[in-house]
Amino acid sequence: MSQKNSYGLGFILSRRLGPANKRNQFKRRFRFLYSNLIKNKKKKISMIIMPKTINLSWLDIQNSFEVMVKKLNDI
Repeated sequence: MSQKNSYGLGFILSRRLGPANKRNQFKRRFRFLYSNLIKNKKKKISMIIMPKTINLSWLDIQNSFEVMVKKLNDI
């Protein structure tokens, strides 16, 4: 993939945040939101997600992500 077409999502999740299955669930949720709210709109945005906790409900994650997307659209 060339640089001008690249965009992505990266995660930094340490083991202290919880067991692997919880960390993986968190990543799956963010990838889903990223692909639906950003990637499918052909936006070229790279993100690094470094959460302080992964014990968030689906609704909390979705609301936070939507707020972030609104801020990005204002740029």
